[in-house]
Amino acid sequence: MTEAAHNTPTLRNWAVLLFLSFVWGGAFMSMAVALEQYGPFTVAAGRIGIGALALLAVVAVTRPADLAINDQKTLCFILLLGVLNFALPFSLLAWGIQRVAAVP
Repeated sequence: MTEAAHNTPTLRNWAVLLFLSFVWGGAFMSMAVALEQYGPFTVAAGRIGIGALALLAVVAVTRPADLAINDQKTLCFILLLGVLNFALPFSLLAWGIQRVAAVP
């Protein structure tokens, strides 16, 4: 197989890109609509809550054995990561969407 053929996108690649574009764009559009009624921190909390419920459903179905957290230090580290990687960025993103006009 030549290198040029290896880099050529397939129909599946385009379909996945189109799907991800709809999901990504839909998230921003739904946040903009939600910000008309709710504050940025409420929208971020809802977004994180929906994601947490989805992950909880995955955990309930798969039942991973190594998921138990027995150490308080590990739990604090995971909570810190959750705040810094999800709560803060999603809150700032919602606040930015509310404050910055995309179309004058």
